[in-house]
Amino acid sequence: MIMIIFRIMWVITAIVSLVVIFFFFTGLADGTVNERNMILWIGILAICAIALLGGPWLRRHNYPTLGLVVTAIVAIPSFLFGMFMLIAILSGSKWN
Repeated sequence: MIMIIFRIMWVITAIVSLVVIFFFFTGLADGTVNERNMILWIGILAICAIALLGGPWLRRHNYPTLGLVVTAIVAIPSFLFGMFMLIAILSGSKWN
């Protein structure tokens, strides 16, 4: 059961990491990612990399619960935000 939850959270983390990388390279192309905010982007990319690579590494080295927690750091807030946006879009009500 924990393995299934871990895989679901890892897939969510992978999708979020791809979105972050897309926006990073798009920002580099149009100039919105510059030396002023590069440290913030490096931090965001580092968190995604740690969650994406660190979770499976911890599971392989006999720390399955810690691997799940590391992966959940990105997956749970992203999932909740995605559900909020889905409800906001599908509800049809005005949010202003």
